[in-house]
Amino acid sequence: QEALGLPRPAYGHLGLVTAPGGSRLGKRDGALGLALLAHRGVDAATVLGWLGWSLGCLERPGPARLEELLPGFSWGKVPAGPVAVPAEWVQD
Repeated sequence: QEALGLPRPAYGHLGLVTAPGGSRLGKRDGALGLALLAHRGVDAATVLGWLGWSLGCLERPGPARLEELLPGFSWGKVPAGPVAVPAEWVQD
């Protein structure tokens, strides 16, 4: 980038999203996907709102639109450690 005269990008890292007990959510472990969550009655707006809350964009989790999350985003609010999804999302 420097050789091309381009600005150096800023990088950030997000904590791991885990199951309520702290175990990893991986594809090979049958991780949650939007289709499975929808089958369990959790809509995309609820997932987006939870993600926004977990990143510090919202005061509490709940259905949200992307436009609602962006104004509240700050890297300073992003937690450094793992964040667990709601227990009802992973129950069979």
